[in-house]
Amino acid sequence: KEFNKLAEDFGCLVVLVGHMNNDGTMAGGSHLRHAVDATLTLTRSDDKRDPKRILEFWGKSRFGDASKRALFVMNDTGLKDCGPLLNE
Repeated sequence: KEFNKLAEDFGCLVVLVGHMNNDGTMAGGSHLRHAVDATLTLTRSDDKRDPKRILEFWGKSRFGDASKRALFVMNDTGLKDCGPLLNE
């Protein structure tokens, strides 16, 4: 509730960074899921040396189409945006 009030009072976007449990559930429980407008995940392949990361919606999105995905590559200076991924 406090984050929603902060966003309303200041007219700003609030980004919460969380953690996914090993079983694929969101840490923090269901009350956290209900407080956010959208949940995004940044994933990689099982190969730890693979520099590619995919940013995608996970679950709901109050902003509309949740099928959008974007590709990023991890390099020496951080994440490089490689643009949107087409739906498969």
